[in-house]
Amino acid sequence: MDGHKLEIPIIINVLQTLIDYKMPYIQKLIEIILKFIKNQLINLTPKDYQELTDINSKIQSNTLRQFVQKDLLQKFNLKISMDLDRNNLDFVISAFMNHKNDLEKLKLALEAVKNCNLQNASLNTILNLITAMSYVPHFPKNYCSILNKLQIYLIENIHQIKTNDILFLLHNMVFAADNNKNEEFYNEALFNKCAEVITSRDVTSSIAAACLNSFIRIRHMQKHLLDYTCSRYFIEKNNGVRFKEEFVLSSLINAYAQYNLKDVYLQKLIKNYEEIIKLIKSKKILDSALNFAVFEYYNASLLTNIFSNEEYYFNVAGRKFLNLWQKLKTTPNYNGPEPSEKCIKKFTIWHTKYNFELFPYLEKGLGGSIYIKKNLKTKLYHQIEYITMFRNGGYPIAINNIEDKNIEYIEDLQVPNNSKIVLIFEIPNYWYFQNSNIIIGKYSMYIDVIKSLSVEVIPINLNNWKTLTENEKIPYLMKEIHS
Repeated sequence: MDGHKLEIPIIINVLQTLIDYKMPYIQKLIEIILKFIKNQLINLTPKDYQELTDINSKIQSNTLRQFVQKDLLQKFNLKISMDLDRNNLDFVISAFMNHKNDLEKLKLALEAVKNCNLQNASLNTILNLITAMSYVPHFPKNYCSILNKLQIYLIENIHQIKTNDILFLLHNMVFAADNNKNEEFYNEALFNKCAEVITSRDVTSSIAAACLNSFIRIRHMQKHLLDYTCSRYFIEKNNGVRFKEEFVLSSLINAYAQYNLKDVYLQKLIKNYEEIIKLIKSKKILDSALNFAVFEYYNASLLTNIFSNEEYYFNVAGRKFLNLWQKLKTTPNYNGPEPSEKCIKKFTIWHTKYNFELFPYLEKGLGGSIYIKKNLKTKLYHQIEYITMFRNGGYPIAINNIEDKNIEYIEDLQVPNNSKIVLIFEIPNYWYFQNSNIIIGKYSMYIDVIKSLSVEVIPINLNNWKTLTENEKIPYLMKEIHS
């Protein structure tokens, strides 16, 4: 057999088959193939490199194997850094997909993209490149300008992208930002442009709802897209069109809840949703009940289902389960289903660790540690970072006295007449929509539940906090407290 007439992928497949055999003559054959491949390394694709690296690691250790492994790394780096055709990005795309966990190779691939002329690339290639980059677990921060360059290209050419490709693009950017925590993949202008194109194409409610779900996941508020999806749903419903009604309704009600929006369509959406409640998968039932709770609407059938299976929901989504119970306990005149006391007592051992970033600034601003407590609970198992108390007129009260040291719950604090308890929260960035300063509905509900305990709540946006200079921080906190 003449190895030079065989294609590399075929030779790799042969090698993959042979390594499972331990016979001496097979090992000799493997060495012959390795020697052949060693001379062909510069012609390999990144996929070939990855497969060969995996195969080579399984081969019995010897000098040849070590040389091949070393050459694999050197030739791959050389091919990306020197031999890449800048006008053909397929090699780079393959590099991203097959070496997403290798930071050094990724940097070489990114340098190649940085120096290429995007105008010579096809739109499909750019989409594939964004897809490949979205699967990188830790995207290097110093290469964000490249990502922005690609996103600008997509904004300028968005009308040429097929609807399904837009949905796939959104999915990948959300995956990168949400799963891989690469927030640089969020681009407000690109998301708005996607919504503009989607709503201009008269797409179905199912397609619009899929787009809406991506927007919610990445925390991008887009009222026009919500209105379009809602309108399209009712048109299809009234015309007897067959569509994924449970999916569309779930998406719409979730969007209404996270936008904290009530309008003339909401009650109709809830009524229609209740008619198909039996079709809802168990994993979505708790989310549905929480969304209803934002509007202080409670479906007895839904809640009975949850609390009759409380062990399951406590184990798979304990925090959501707790938030639902907290809302029920603070809803006036609620007398519907509740979880058992046995289940609720499990929350007593929950404890969240806080960094207490604001503490030294609050301490200085209020006049000393005697005016502030840290890390108390409510009897509904909320954990509160900072607890202060003020007389009318804004004068702080000393609450960190010796006799108060053993207090565990804010409900046990002695509040003088004409005074109030003020709770201060460090609010993380993910509680807010990225394109507004609006708190997402489920987190807004959490704050409202605490406010119902006859306390004042001051949320401090940590994202804004980190932009302040040292000299600005104490005045900022005092302004928030006294406003």
